Amino acid sequence: MLDYRKKIQAYTVSEPSSVGGTDEILYYAVTDSNSKIKVQMENGTPVIYVDIKATAVLRKSSRDKGSEFLLLEEINIAEQKLADHIRSDVDAALNKGQKELQADIFGFGFALFRKSPPLWKNEYEAKWADIFPDIPVHVTIDVTVPNTGTNIKRLIVK
Repeated sequence: MLDYRKKIQAYTVSEPSSVGGTDEILYYAVTDSNSKIKVQMENGTPVIYVDIKATAVLRKSSRDKGSEFLLLEEINIAEQKLADHIRSDVDAALNKGQKELQADIFGFGFALFRKSPPLWKNEYEAKWADIFPDIPVHVTIDVTVPNTGTNIKRLIVK
């Protein structure tokens, strides 16, 4: 199980704002996360689906101009940007484990075993190390930043 509470302490996202074109910096702290791994057989090949859900709190927001409070559309964009940062970390870890190390450090084989022990034993146990690097892995990431919007004022940097 991928647990980001220990790995992701805080993210800093510095991007041009979509509203007003001003610079903004958002500071997050991930407060909760969980992941689920599912294995589906598609055309006789196992396909891995990883669903990651994370909740983050926005610690502070800094921008030069614009509304004093964050708008709903800004929160939605911020959630997507944080999801993109998490995705880049997950993709890097998958690439390292699956392609470089060729090691099932995420337990995908165990997920296949739990789904169908006879299929694992008869088909995949002996050849898992050989086919694992080529198994497709689909990752979905859902990030929620609750309790923001009108209650987070911008920090003015002087």
